[in-house]
Amino acid sequence: MKKLLLLAAMAALALGASADGYKLEKVWERTDVANLFLSGVRQGVGINGKFYINDTEWPTAGGTGEPVFYVYGEQGEPAVYDGFSNTAVGMDQAGHLLVSTASFSANAAGSTIKVLDPNTMEVLAEYEIPEECGLSGRCDFFGIAQGDMTQDGVIYLTGGNTNTEPFTPGVAIMAITDGEVDYDNSYLAPVDGGIYGITSTTISYYKDLQGNDALLYVYRSGAPNKLVLNGNEYSKTGIALPGKGNSNGAFPLVWDGKELFIYPYKGADATNYLDGWAIAEDGAAEPLVAVPSTVTVAANGYQNNWLNAEVDEDGVTIYQYYPGGYLRVYRLTKELPVYTVAANIFNNWEISEENNMTLGEDGCYYLTKENVELTAGTMIEYKVTSDGTWWPADFNAEYYIGEDGIYDLVFVFNPDGGIVGIDVIKHEDPQPEMVYTVVGPAHVFGSEWDCTDTNNDMVKGEDGIYTWTKQGVQLDDFFGFKVVGNHSWDYEWPIGYENNWNAYLPDGAGVYDILITFDPAQPDEKITCTLTKVEVPAGIRGDVNNDGQVNISDVTTLINHVLMNDYTDSDNFSSANADCNKDGKWSIADVTALINFILSKQWPD
Repeated sequence: MKKLLLLAAMAALALGASADGYKLEKVWERTDVANLFLSGVRQGVGINGKFYINDTEWPTAGGTGEPVFYVYGEQGEPAVYDGFSNTAVGMDQAGHLLVSTASFSANAAGSTIKVLDPNTMEVLAEYEIPEECGLSGRCDFFGIAQGDMTQDGVIYLTGGNTNTEPFTPGVAIMAITDGEVDYDNSYLAPVDGGIYGITSTTISYYKDLQGNDALLYVYRSGAPNKLVLNGNEYSKTGIALPGKGNSNGAFPLVWDGKELFIYPYKGADATNYLDGWAIAEDGAAEPLVAVPSTVTVAANGYQNNWLNAEVDEDGVTIYQYYPGGYLRVYRLTKELPVYTVAANIFNNWEISEENNMTLGEDGCYYLTKENVELTAGTMIEYKVTSDGTWWPADFNAEYYIGEDGIYDLVFVFNPDGGIVGIDVIKHEDPQPEMVYTVVGPAHVFGSEWDCTDTNNDMVKGEDGIYTWTKQGVQLDDFFGFKVVGNHSWDYEWPIGYENNWNAYLPDGAGVYDILITFDPAQPDEKITCTLTKVEVPAGIRGDVNNDGQVNISDVTTLINHVLMNDYTDSDNFSSANADCNKDGKWSIADVTALINFILSKQWPD
């Protein structure tokens, strides 16, 4: 709301022409930069809603000689920091600021470039321009550096000088690797066809529409050029921008499927070095957006009108610093057409905002309606409408519902050709969660192949896998088993009366812990049985009921457990003590051995 009020207050500024489907708004403006010493504040950039301007306080222009760095926000006094001796202020793709320590207006060779955090103005890195870059003159302005200059990237500068031999003007490539100057990959790259020298140029890195590495080279009094590296040499292609003025400040970007350039704009009847600007594609007859000049006399004699932008998924934020004039922030968005679905099932063809469609990445528009209850025989009739135009034009699109049910409806519209369609997805009838039970022989499971025995119901884990466990089971041979569902033979795995899963003893007869698992998602494949043999612990031989004595009550206890085939340890039963004949298993032979001991007081060897 705050920005809208500002826009209303600035309505006197005409934003000029915009192509159909695009909307440009001015967000805010400051004019309190007009009093800065122009010779020392020639360049500025905008990042994250703020402007960054270095004032060299150049003594010959009436300054103090003490550099000052200003950070301007939308309102209030600017933040002030220690500045730098050169007017150049640029940035890298990671959002860091770049400043030069070259004494303005001396040779830039051998000077350093500092990398700053724009939030704290802390110096994060500092690099000396290497001799390999071939600089031999002034370098007043920075463009956009490639990558993250605190780690890996490239600063591009105009190298060489038209008046100095043996240097030939070219692109100075200053490579940074692992936070250090990479001398092996820093060099002066020639440009096929040549470029102008140093003082009034900028080079900005960008990815072009095809995703290739490219440079925008701008000389203030000439046409900009696109540079593409071919081996160790750059090829040069002129960029034709309608109404371009002879000022520095052009900026490249890719947005809305277009390779665009923001640049100083004089229009057909305006004067160079004013404050107009525009956005256009190379070779376009007219700009995509054009903002005419708002001043009639150039505010600065240094022919600069600095523009840069930030692109996000919703649009473009444009920053303009016009030295001697103002700071402005604009917002460029695309006004998408509104397509709405109307249908007989939507309140009898009511046109409502809740049925507006959404643009997909494929260029088609979509509307999804979930959990729509429809009866068999329903004929869905529908159209898409926008600004009084209907698709299909002469009839209704239709879809027949064959079954009662709950449906998801996805309406699709392709504006390229006016094609409408619908995807109809029926919800599956909900199934109650099934109970799974293990069945098999009584000596293992306590009941003989009984699918109704709830004692053998499996337990569901968080991963959706069911398990059944039993400990201390005496096993003399393999056993077979099945898994059944809902305590009914209507659901059994493996399927078929004659088919079972077989569990084989890994270590011969003895006492085992049993773990059976079952995956309902793969019921015929994911049944497992793990048998782990356990050692029978030592105890008081024959004291089956754990009362500290060996007598006839132990015989009774042992007979009951042999009949039940249950040898699970408890307070009233010791499996170790019940193995009276010490053969490692339990059977009627242990009962005989126990009776003989009670009668003779001697255990068999």
